[in-house]
Amino acid sequence: MSGIKSTASGSAMGPAVMAYTYMPTLEIKVDGVAEAMISYADVGRLYYVDRNYVITSVPEDLLQAKLIMTANNDRTMSDNRFMVIQLSKSALVYVAYDDEAQSAPNWLDAHFQKTEQFLGVSESGDRLRLWEGYFPSGRLVLGGNAAVGSRGAQMMYVVLIRESEVPSSLGGGYTEGGAQPGTVPESVNLLSNYPNPFNPVTTIRFDLPYAKEVQIAVYDLLGRRVRLLYQGNATAGQHTVVWDGKNEQHIPVAAGIYFYHMDAWENGTRNGLNYKVNYQSFTRKMTLLK
Repeated sequence: MSGIKSTASGSAMGPAVMAYTYMPTLEIKVDGVAEAMISYADVGRLYYVDRNYVITSVPEDLLQAKLIMTANNDRTMSDNRFMVIQLSKSALVYVAYDDEAQSAPNWLDAHFQKTEQFLGVSESGDRLRLWEGYFPSGRLVLGGNAAVGSRGAQMMYVVLIRESEVPSSLGGGYTEGGAQPGTVPESVNLLSNYPNPFNPVTTIRFDLPYAKEVQIAVYDLLGRRVRLLYQGNATAGQHTVVWDGKNEQHIPVAAGIYFYHMDAWENGTRNGLNYKVNYQSFTRKMTLLK
């Protein structure tokens, strides 16, 4: 794009480069034994498919988020595979669970983090506490409302889902930053995580002067891989990945020292064989507190 005149000087501006990152829209599909329907979260909207109860309050950052309505009659279900959610891309998933329950089911406590946010509901003027988790694209399995570990829940949970933003605050997610004109990094670099020490979430940034294949993973002191945070092609620019202090099974790990390691390379072909070109690796230390 060129030839645009400045109103201040009347002179034509030079060629300009416009950069953007395409982020596909989040799509979800619900399977399993759950009776469910996809809607969106807003005050006055129904949240059960079998009741006329409505939402009375929603955290601002979850307004218009996708809402998976459930059936209140399913509140006594204890299936391990009650609801199966297909995510077209990584997302922040919130389970709104009965705040008056004495304990949450094991699947919820293991894979989600309890927050101080609530979904206000008209059923007896109560509220559902939000549990949050960051999940990559693919299949997410949720258990029943009354699955093992649950005690005292009188209301059925519902699910809210929204696309992760920059930077993501949870999970093992990757955020593509891209590059604006004049801000392309000069070299490949893995920067210090922030905060460090941390509990339980930390953000890791890495720079790329041009597109590369990248793999970033977390390892313990014995060299065992704890969590693969990202694997794939990344464009030139500044990028972030987020670790929520959980392993591949989304179970919180013990406090201590961990290492995050990045491999970066380009793919080449010679005599019909694929190989890695300009391979670089970086390792940094971080401390998880409890």
